[in-house]
Amino acid sequence: MGVFQQPVKATSASLASAELQQLVRERVGSSGARLVSSQARETAPEEGHQRASVDVRMRGDINSLRRVLFALASSRPMIFVDELVVTAIRSDAANGMTLEPIMPSAMMPGAMVPGAGDNKKQLLDIRIKASAYMKNRRVGS
Repeated sequence: MGVFQQPVKATSASLASAELQQLVRERVGSSGARLVSSQARETAPEEGHQRASVDVRMRGDINSLRRVLFALASSRPMIFVDELVVTAIRSDAANGMTLEPIMPSAMMPGAMVPGAGDNKKQLLDIRIKASAYMKNRRVGS
């Protein structure tokens, strides 16, 4: 099935962004992660098709991130992860919470998150830019 056969149902950019925002919120909520924020953003038409797009920030562990990514990848309508930024949050008693970027190789299967113990869940700050195509919104036709 093609990308454009399972689009967001809304027919205006603002409604499509709101629909996409709700779909992503539901997937984050069911993953065990905590949604920090979500914001619809404007996108330019791409290859004659209009996209809806949303920025999402959430907090959770590596398992909740895995569940969110799986839910988005298997979603109908199709939701694409355009950008993913994961930052480890380490607790520093003297300074409170600090953010520590995770190197791309740390996201490889089986890799350990910096500072995470074997029996300790590492809290992550996760930022996702996601998008979906709109139904019957071919631009320039």
